[in-house]
Amino acid sequence: MLLSDDPLRKYLVSVPHHTQAFAWLLELALRLTQARDMSGIARITSSLKNDRRLSSITHEQMMLEVGTLAYSLGASTRFEVGTPGHANPIDLVVEADSLYMPIEARVLFTDIQFRAAQADLDRLTEAWRHLQVTQNLNIDVDIDDCQQGVDRTLALLEGAAKEASASAREVEKSWSSGRIAVRPNKDGPEGQFKGPALVTDGWRRTRQTVLEKAAKDYGPRPPWLRIDVLDGLWQFTPWASYSLADKVQTVATQLRHDLEGHPTIAGLVLTSGAVLAQGTFLNETHTNQTSTDAGIRRLLPAGRVRETMIVPLRVGATSDVDFWLRMYDTEPRWLNAQLLHLGLPDISALFPGSVSPPAEE
Repeated sequence: MLLSDDPLRKYLVSVPHHTQAFAWLLELALRLTQARDMSGIARITSSLKNDRRLSSITHEQMMLEVGTLAYSLGASTRFEVGTPGHANPIDLVVEADSLYMPIEARVLFTDIQFRAAQADLDRLTEAWRHLQVTQNLNIDVDIDDCQQGVDRTLALLEGAAKEASASAREVEKSWSSGRIAVRPNKDGPEGQFKGPALVTDGWRRTRQTVLEKAAKDYGPRPPWLRIDVLDGLWQFTPWASYSLADKVQTVATQLRHDLEGHPTIAGLVLTSGAVLAQGTFLNETHTNQTSTDAGIRRLLPAGRVRETMIVPLRVGATSDVDFWLRMYDTEPRWLNAQLLHLGLPDISALFPGSVSPPAEE
């Protein structure tokens, strides 16, 4: 039984109604099944059982993701690999023929300030929806910021709704950074909500995380850093609107500048995570012929998409780039392959309307 504050509850309770949550849990279960005989898997399963912090769960899930994608390409994977003379083990090591890749994994979430702003916006939108339905009103909300406080804005919204219901006429409230117009449902178009733009300084936090990792001594074989950046960099920054090629170039240039003089890292793989595809996305691969940096975007089952940036930093690490590209090129087909391997219904049965995307031509 899960406790009321268990982080997994938010995934489990939403599974019947949330395609992406179902896909996340299904992939976790299938990855655990595929990795059951891999060296070090006992530490991952123990952590999943005993450490219910979301940061820990997603960290173990990412290790499994990388390990099983590599395994599907014929590589061997070992988790929690000790290094002589170093107290902390490497998260995982992937080996295939001449390939030897130690990998450190990290998931970067939004900070407290961003989550607070998002919670304030959620409160406003929920109140807006509720008042329109329960009071039979059309309400236009246009707010540039919440500097006056969300409670004050909610009070203005509720007061205007009450006044419009009592008088059966349009009521407008405005201030320096916002406007609310409330009218009886019969008197105009459906209400619109325009809230303050959510913004994040995603690169600052990504950079800080990378530098913290780069400052460590990992021994004679520098690892790759594999980071899921879930703090809004891919959604709430100007960089998010760049083309795939420009994203790769910007990230690579900044990383090389920041990590100059840090020979402890072989390279970095930054991804958006497997997130809901909000908008139109196409499979795309970008490779930089001069620096071997690469980027790949792949549509995933269950209406998701992932963008991946691959930046080698050391001489010799460039040979690993092709393997990273192959791993995340095959990700769209991994789920269906595992379902069929275990004799389970394919993704078209589990996710109506979803098909396993083909590889890019």
